[in-house]
Amino acid sequence: ELLTGEYKIQRDASFSSLPPGLRCKDLNKMRTEQSATELELLTGTGSDGNLSATAVATPPAKTSPRGSSQAICKGVKQIPAVVAVVAFLAVLHFPGEMELDGVPVPAARRCLAILVCVSTLWATEAIPLYVTSLLVPLLTVGTGALLPAAVDCATGDAKCIAARFAPYPTNLAAREICGQFFEPTVLLFLAGFSIGAALEKQRISQMIASVLLRPFGNKPENVLLGIMLLGMFLSMWISNIPASVLCVSLSQAIVHQLPSGDPFAKALLLGIAFSNNIGGMTTPIASPQNVIAFGWCDQVGAGLTFGSWLAFCLPFCLTLVLFVWGLLRWRYPPQLRTIRFDLGREQGQMTGAQMVTLGVTAGTVLAWSFWKPLGLEETFGSMGIVGLVPVIIFFGLGLLDRNDFHNSLNWSVLILIGGGMALGLVMQRSFLLEIVSLVIQSSLSGASLWTFMLAFAVFMALVANFVSSTVAAIIVLPVVAEVG
Repeated sequence: ELLTGEYKIQRDASFSSLPPGLRCKDLNKMRTEQSATELELLTGTGSDGNLSATAVATPPAKTSPRGSSQAICKGVKQIPAVVAVVAFLAVLHFPGEMELDGVPVPAARRCLAILVCVSTLWATEAIPLYVTSLLVPLLTVGTGALLPAAVDCATGDAKCIAARFAPYPTNLAAREICGQFFEPTVLLFLAGFSIGAALEKQRISQMIASVLLRPFGNKPENVLLGIMLLGMFLSMWISNIPASVLCVSLSQAIVHQLPSGDPFAKALLLGIAFSNNIGGMTTPIASPQNVIAFGWCDQVGAGLTFGSWLAFCLPFCLTLVLFVWGLLRWRYPPQLRTIRFDLGREQGQMTGAQMVTLGVTAGTVLAWSFWKPLGLEETFGSMGIVGLVPVIIFFGLGLLDRNDFHNSLNWSVLILIGGGMALGLVMQRSFLLEIVSLVIQSSLSGASLWTFMLAFAVFMALVANFVSSTVAAIIVLPVVAEVG
């Protein structure tokens, strides 16, 4: 209606309180011409008092074909997209093949073409990240980059070696590559989103905030430490973004008390940013890159559990938070001696919904933490399956609704993770990972484990400064798993 200029406003009860004699021409004298036009659309009345006025707008200007194409491609960075396509075609049709044990492997070159294309699109965000993820199964099946599951061959068994590199039927390849988008790793992160949404909707996050900040008193440096520890704790279980938003909202009462130019405001906001990032390392469900790493550890049989991850990372992250806190205190000393921080009234007795949410969350975390001692691995097979329990309970009991399902569960991130898992499968089954790992091992021949770790840590730190840390994990972690 906005484009055609036809505005038909029907009678509405909300306008019953308006004076019967109110007309748009009267409002036009009281407002600017633009404001009057907007109000005429909302309050126009006819002689009978009914809201039946029709406003006539200027017809839309005709757009040229060039303008239409620009509107269609508005969300696309055209130059990076073209570079990605050209790079894909160049690698795909590059003469020569990679070899493994003296045998040419065309699938490795096809997978490399997909990797170059997808990595370019992810790094430049030429198109949305989740759309790039959906390209992975399309290009994989279309190019025939996915090979059958590897089999062990005896030395000199020519038939077996040839079977390893035989083309995979497209129907089986399509079924297997699409299945990666609902891998248990994706379910694990779906559970994390659901838990975070439930904690936030039932206001348990705010209750935790009040409880945790109360003991820190009113000294600025103590309040800073309290908010940083709160941000770290919340980001252990929910996404960094809502955790940071909650901490920033709590910090507003402090910032408003500070004198103009007080450096402590910088310390407060930087502390929230750093502590939430640090907390995102603490549990396997805290961030997408953790989920991806956890999935690869499970695939290579590293024996890493939720509890062992938490036991290793928690002391390290606490130490890191304390170090950053001391650094911020030294760099941005406060001018105020005391801060009045109103934590709000007590929440009162917990509701039934809050108790169910807290109980289900605690039970799920305990199940993940004591996965093997409780024998849950033999029963459920994967932590992702256990992660369906809170999802089913929260949505089944109405603690979360359809709007939460659409809005609070970040489906674009889930598709991104699924695309990363699919790309990892192709890199593994096309033997590209094996070939790359052999090249890395030969270049770092004789180096210690610490050298390997340092090399990959520096590489990841550099890459993650230019692309999303999730994207960097998707690309690099499969290689790390293969080399390890």
